[in-house]
Amino acid sequence: MTQHCCCPTCGTELHGQFAWSPETLTFTTSDGRVRFTKAQAAIFTAIWTSRETGIQTTEEFMRAVHANRADGGPECFNNITVQMGKMRKRLEPAGYTITQNMGTPRQGWRLVKTGAAA
Repeated sequence: MTQHCCCPTCGTELHGQFAWSPETLTFTTSDGRVRFTKAQAAIFTAIWTSRETGIQTTEEFMRAVHANRADGGPECFNNITVQMGKMRKRLEPAGYTITQNMGTPRQGWRLVKTGAAA
């Protein structure tokens, strides 16, 4: 089921500006379509749902990304960091990026419109 009614970060109504389909691993914007690998889709889903789940720490983020793994996933954050770098490159042509807010209060990871769509 495609989710698209509000911003995953702030909850603002978006009126069709973008959509995330976990079934097809596809993020669609008015500027393009981005297809992720399964690992990247798990990360993107964790970011997409973070407003509802309240993910704020690296540990909470790791648990959300690896929730479907029986072994709980790797203990180091390096794989997620590498995948996020690849995801940012895929998102760039569609005019979006992923940022990490380290302010107070710490708000975790966010999907942000860059305005740099090609």
